[in-house]
Amino acid sequence: ILAADSINNQTGSIADGATWNTVDLPMVPSGTSAAIEFDGIDDQINIVGYKGITGTGARTIAAWIRTNHNNPQDRGILSWGINQTTRKWTFRIQTQNGTPGTIRIEANGGFFVGNTVVTDGNWHHVAVTWENDGTPDILDSKLYVDGVLDAEYGSLTTPPSASQSIAINTASSAD
Repeated sequence: ILAADSINNQTGSIADGATWNTVDLPMVPSGTSAAIEFDGIDDQINIVGYKGITGTGARTIAAWIRTNHNNPQDRGILSWGINQTTRKWTFRIQTQNGTPGTIRIEANGGFFVGNTVVTDGNWHHVAVTWENDGTPDILDSKLYVDGVLDAEYGSLTTPPSASQSIAINTASSAD
């Protein structure tokens, strides 16, 4: 299995040039040295028949990532939706709005940015949780790095490094 959705039992396939690499990689803390390698331009994993979590449905996304600090461009981790305000859900590493090299969640028009730089060439477990509290807004996101809360709106100890409020109403017409 290359990628899996833990609730809907969907599996993904490598597309557009990503490669399965089992050599020359440092061990992920879980114990494997195998990983899918992306060139940061157009590589991806497709999950055929799955449109993502739409509307205002709760969601949690987690991934092990390893990034190169010598190439600090915006890098997608996971994305789906229609490229319209509030309708696209994107989890990525970012270089603008807040601390560069941190994780960011956005709903196309609004964003929520973490504090911990993950572009250091080491493996990091990154995650975002979002639950609709009745007023679905990107600011309800919580970001985690290596199992530790990294950003929560309204927190005195872990506020986001940058944020911009926007409603969430994710839509998707493609896999």
